[in-house]
Parts: sequence; structure tokens; C-alpha cells
Amino acid sequence: MCFALFIGTIKPLPRVPWSKDAPDVHVEGLTDHNVMVKVHLCSPEVQYVGSSEGCGCSFRYWSEETGESSEDRSEQIAYNAETRRNRESLIRILQNSGEQAVNLYGVWEGDFDKAPESRHNVGLNDLLTAELEERGCYHVKIS
Repeated sequence: MCFALFIGTIKPLPRVPWSKDAPDVHVEGLTDHNVMVKVHLCSPEVQYVGSSEGCGCSFRYWSEETGESSEDRSEQIAYNAETRRNRESLIRILQNSGEQAVNLYGVWEGDFDKAPESRHNVGLNDLLTAELEERGCYHVKIS
């Protein structure tokens, strides 16, 4: 099961389609499958944002732990680097949005109708290292 990340904004974000050949952060409109997530963001526009993995999993995890073996450590270092690249891309999208603040909501695929369990106020740079909680709603101040 994958983690899904949604952004609530006043104006729609430019759509960036997923490309298997050039994986990067992508922004898509809601579908019939996930449209019920809108009620949790209280924003006129809600978009799905995926990471270079295709889903939102790389946005969720951040680990300071490096594992027990050298293979575990190298895998964790590579994953943290990919997570950071995805989060930096997300931050650029938010900076270019023209919004003063946005709302993020992260939830497991299929749990779109479930209400947030936690709410947080964060700054844009906090997104670099914060672990995005399952069913966590984040009010992100951009400017």
C-alpha cells in the first residue's frame, strides 16, 4: 500500500504528469477514486502530488538511522537523498504557486475518506526533514 499526499490551495497548481521515463515530482487533479479527500482540506482546489517513485511514499519517510550493515546504511543514505530531492522539488512547486500558505494531507491509498488524526503548523523549510504522519494535516506557511 502506498502513501498519498494531497495539496489544498486557493488556485489550482500547474499539472505535471507522471513520467516513467523521467521520474520526478508530479501534480495531478483528483480522480473519482480519491475525490473524497477534498473534505479534509477545506481548500477550493485539491491536487494529488506524487514523488519520483510514482506514489507519495518518498515524501513520508525520513530517517537519521543508517541501519546495521553497510548495505543497509548505503540504501538508507540513497533513500534519504531521493527523499530530499523530492521534498526540494515539492518546496519549489509551493514557492512558485503564488500561495501564501497551503494545506497538505497525507493518507494511505484507499483511506481517503478518513479524517486527519493530527494537525500541524509548519514552515516551508520544515518540509525538508519532517516525517509526514499518516493522516496528518499540515498547514504550511510559504510567505
